[in-house]
Amino acid sequence: MPAREIEHVVADAVTSLMTDRAGLAESLRQAEVAAGDLPGILTAAGNWKGTPLPLVSRVGLSTDDIAITLDLSDLDYSTPPAIRHAMPMQLKRRGAEMRLVLEG
Repeated sequence: MPAREIEHVVADAVTSLMTDRAGLAESLRQAEVAAGDLPGILTAAGNWKGTPLPLVSRVGLSTDDIAITLDLSDLDYSTPPAIRHAMPMQLKRRGAEMRLVLEG
């Protein structure tokens, strides 16, 4: 699978997460961010205008999901060093090719 295809999928996922307040809040809760810190981080994320890939610290591919680890520390001092966002997906093989199929 071409790295450029993976980069596009990851960039789209990060952009989507940064504009999805509920999804980002859930990822922050899973990272055990204090409830009192959520409004400030969500506001900073809402004001974010950068490119998505610099926020990515790690991408993990498995047979059933893409796990993206984000470093949001530049947005807000109280953000943990990393939050994890997973997207369900499937790898489908067709001859010598492999395709990445995202659910939803």
